[in-house]
Amino acid sequence: MVHQQIVKKMFKIKYMFAVLLGLFLAVGSGYNADAAQLMRCSHQLPPGSHIAKVIDQWATEIETLTDGKLDVQINGANSLVLAPRNAAAVRAGEIECAFSMNSEWAESLPLMDVTLVALPVDVLHLQCHGFTH
Repeated sequence: MVHQQIVKKMFKIKYMFAVLLGLFLAVGSGYNADAAQLMRCSHQLPPGSHIAKVIDQWATEIETLTDGKLDVQINGANSLVLAPRNAAAVRAGEIECAFSMNSEWAESLPLMDVTLVALPVDVLHLQCHGFTH
């Protein structure tokens, strides 16, 4: 139970990181107030995936919150960029945002790999509640 809560919290943190990174890159890449700014997003998930559906909802919410100033185009199932290139493509400016699994980021951002390290449940519980050894 505790492990599931930790996984959910980590997903939310990574989700928010992707949101902020995507918005930062979209706004910082020559934003024109008169026209909708295109924000192309890549992920490797099939359309029926529950996470892909959340990403679609996120895109709709971003468009709503920006009053249509951002046109978020979701490209799933590796249709825009292959999963191993997602982070590199965003970094190179080829696309504006991407959603990736932790292991895809580990090379360029080692912190993303931290959830793949096996830790005892009691250590994870203590860390999530602000306590450390």
